[in-house]
Amino acid sequence: MTSLGIGIFLGGYWAYKVLGWGGYWGWDPVENSSLIPWIVLVALMHGMIVQRRRGALVRTNIALALLSFILVFYSTFLTRSGVLSDFSVHSFSDLGLSRHLIFFMLFYVVISVFLFAKRFGDMRSAKLGESAVAWDTLVAYGIITLCLYSFLILAGTSMPIVSSIFSNPFSLQPGYYNGISVPMGLLILGTIGLAGIFQFQKKPSIWKLAMTGVAVVVLALLFNVNHTAKPAAYAFSAAAFFVAVWGVMDLLTFKPAAVLSSRLAHIGVAVMVLGIVASSLHSQTEHRELPLGKYTVIESAALTFRGLTGAEKSALAFTFARGRSVKEIETPYYMDGRTHSLYREPYISYGFAHDVYISPVEYRSGLDSLTRFVLEKGSSVESQGIKITFTGFDVDRQHMMAGGDMKLFAKLTLERGPHSASIRPGLELRGGDSRESIAARIPFTGQQVRLLDFNVSDGTVYLFVEAPKGAAVPPDLAVVEVSFKRLIWFVWLGTVFIALGGAFAIRRAG
Repeated sequence: MTSLGIGIFLGGYWAYKVLGWGGYWGWDPVENSSLIPWIVLVALMHGMIVQRRRGALVRTNIALALLSFILVFYSTFLTRSGVLSDFSVHSFSDLGLSRHLIFFMLFYVVISVFLFAKRFGDMRSAKLGESAVAWDTLVAYGIITLCLYSFLILAGTSMPIVSSIFSNPFSLQPGYYNGISVPMGLLILGTIGLAGIFQFQKKPSIWKLAMTGVAVVVLALLFNVNHTAKPAAYAFSAAAFFVAVWGVMDLLTFKPAAVLSSRLAHIGVAVMVLGIVASSLHSQTEHRELPLGKYTVIESAALTFRGLTGAEKSALAFTFARGRSVKEIETPYYMDGRTHSLYREPYISYGFAHDVYISPVEYRSGLDSLTRFVLEKGSSVESQGIKITFTGFDVDRQHMMAGGDMKLFAKLTLERGPHSASIRPGLELRGGDSRESIAARIPFTGQQVRLLDFNVSDGTVYLFVEAPKGAAVPPDLAVVEVSFKRLIWFVWLGTVFIALGGAFAIRRAG
């Protein structure tokens, strides 16, 4: 469980540091497939603690152990079978392993159910505490919550497979997972806090609980005020502060051997939740166009675009200023020959209050801005005083019926003052990827117009319009997304505490 958790945490940091989208968890189906068995293993670990101390939950623990093993196979199936290739950026195409993975998965399901049913009567355990707020009962509530949460994530992750049985396959959007995470997260934090209160025979006084409650409410208000008005942020912050404060008090009150591993892990959960609240609900993002050489202030930072550098592996170069620090930075921006896609990597300026996250979006050369245009059907663009409107596609069917290659044209209407005209730049589509441009000219000026590419499904054309002699070329332009991620280091610190708690637990068990 600890090693899988560390792997998930490192994957989140890698996504934040390298991928350039500014987040650490996107609810991708393949990401979820690793999270589901980990949550079940967390539930199993808590169940085994109850079994060790009270002799209860024996059947539940065996069922969770079998389930976590099967879920690992299911995770491998989702990742390696190709069923999520259209829904996940991490999924592999079908490598011919689907049948083998399904066979092993079903085999272990059947064996697990058979053995569990056969030995059901031999698996005897003690009863949980009779009180609804007994420590072992509260832990059982937490196990139920974790299992329900993992089931809801599993249902959403499996939706492409389930939906394909009845209709065209589809996947659920992150909003579904964010929606279920609010009540589930609050329930998990609530059971952690209550179990900590009622774990020991000597119960805390009402005054201690009241003072702690008032303190965490004040902390939650101070943490969120002037940053967000969303009630969920205040609820999560108050619950997380309670878990963290109570955990620290327990570490100072009881022997380390009794509470060290659990309190470290629970404090880590609380700190991570505070980091998630701050980095998602307190953060600000701005989308800016930076002309070459122009000094641009963005909140507490400033950027000056210095141009595109390098050849094979190019980068966007900036001068970045934050406070008294001024740096020359570069963000990789080039076509990856291996993946045949645009590779972009962000630059992160780490800070105590917030990280400044600079993600390159697009580079536009001045000449391209002057000469290249993207038009949807019915839309227009202004180029050097001429209004160009794309009205639709036209195909030379006679040429095709005579045995020639397909010729596709973009029908354009031109207007300049009282004058108007129509032209048809096109492409002759030959075998394979070969194509030849069929240029047209603007009657008013003689400028050449070429069809560079097209997309019939969404009615889009990509045009080249020759720049007239003496035309002023605009400066090169970099489009960037600048985010200010408040206290995101809380997320990383929380994961470190969780991992340390797991490591101490392993050491103590050994």
